[in-house]
Amino acid sequence: MISTQDLYKEIGIADELIKSDKVSEVDKTRIKLATINLKLLHNVRTNMVRMMEHFKIEKVKPKRSDEATQSEK
Repeated sequence: MISTQDLYKEIGIADELIKSDKVSEVDKTRIKLATINLKLLHNVRTNMVRMMEHFKIEKVKPKRSDEATQSEK
């Protein structure tokens, strides 16, 4: 799962691309819609975590990147 900090970093990169003249208006619209989709999905995840906390449901512990690569081997 991507962290909130990394998510907003990627959204910032997309916003900079929208401001540039390197992409067409159609692509700018597609990038903006994808960004909105990412923000909505992030809000859903945040709300789900809050509901889990309210109902005292145990969350899955995140794996560190080095643990994730070792388990894939």
